Amino acid sequence: FKNEVKTRYCNGGLQRESMGVCFLEGRSYRQLLSEKLPQLEPGEIVDREGHVVGCHGGYAYYTIGQKRGLETSLPNVAVVAIDVRRNRVIVGNDSELLHRTLIVRESHLPDPHRLFDSPDIRVKIRGIGRNPEGFASIRPDGHERLHVELTDAAWAPAKGQPVVFYQNELVLGGGILEDYRP
Repeated sequence: FKNEVKTRYCNGGLQRESMGVCFLEGRSYRQLLSEKLPQLEPGEIVDREGHVVGCHGGYAYYTIGQKRGLETSLPNVAVVAIDVRRNRVIVGNDSELLHRTLIVRESHLPDPHRLFDSPDIRVKIRGIGRNPEGFASIRPDGHERLHVELTDAAWAPAKGQPVVFYQNELVLGGGILEDYRP
């Protein structure tokens, strides 16, 4: 069915499938952001210790894990955090982007027992980061959130991304990434 819909969509003269921001009407995503967020101001790029290593044109132009376009005095760094309140982009090493523990909020679980009791659950995090390859154990944390332990770390998850739980090809539920830990 999916291929049929794609074929009709493309053959009907409509826009082709896109993994990026759709319907920009010829604008770049930076142009769209500057129109929607006119209050964006330049700020500092800092390392984990708070040392200024560069400057940015607006924190909204950066994503967790981004390496390109960073104007810093440090080689081979990536965005590891964004401090909106202080208008700072924080950079560090690739290894700082690996996380084995995820905290998920706003979860929707049709059959929670199946999710909590199954040893073969895989996790997919939607966004730029690389998804973990191994399995996960999932349990409620008592505060309406899920505590997810990954056997293989996820690379560059970002707060607010959708997290989906699979058993083979079956979706068992999902939620929103609230936090993560190494």
